Amino acid sequence: MFNVAGGGNIRMIDDQAQWIRELIAGTQVLPPEPHMRQVRVQEQNYPR
Repeated sequence: MFNVAGGGNIRMIDDQAQWIRELIAGTQVLPPEPHMRQVRVQEQNYPR
């Protein structure tokens, strides 16, 4: 059983599982580390 109010999480978990499966299969690659760091800084500095 699960809380249907949290149903959006199930979709996210499905997406993450597919992404990990593609990484393992070699059909998907991570972006370069400097790019990931830059995006993280942008997210942290986004006005709230």
